[in-house]
Amino acid sequence: MPGEIEFAVDCGNARRLRATPGRVAQEPAVPVSDAEARRLTGALRESVEQVRSAVLVLTERVRAAYRRRVWVALGYPSWGAYAAGELEVSRSTAYRLLDLAAAAEAIEDVAERDAEEVLHVLAEEIGAAAPRNYSRAAGTR
Repeated sequence: MPGEIEFAVDCGNARRLRATPGRVAQEPAVPVSDAEARRLTGALRESVEQVRSAVLVLTERVRAAYRRRVWVALGYPSWGAYAAGELEVSRSTAYRLLDLAAAAEAIEDVAERDAEEVLHVLAEEIGAAAPRNYSRAAGTR
């Protein structure tokens, strides 16, 4: 149908779903109280956090499985074949999972470096400020 997007859901059985862009935005607004809006927002926030946590766990497990070459131990010729046989995802999804894991690892590396840099700068600032602050507090300037 015009205006619809069709896409395959990779769940091992290639189901197809249809989504109409903007459909939710076109639905009539349903009045909601402040309390209900806060309840819905809290539930949504909780769901977003659950997804974040699940993605972190997934990427850690993908990295571990790939680094340890689990497909070899289970008799598969490749990561893609292993993922199709054991995880019931397509070969392309298997490699997208690796891309996701690599991206997560890169983000972690940057975050760690940034955190270390911030701590280093803070340590320098605290170190430089401590004698002045101590002198002021002691009244010895």
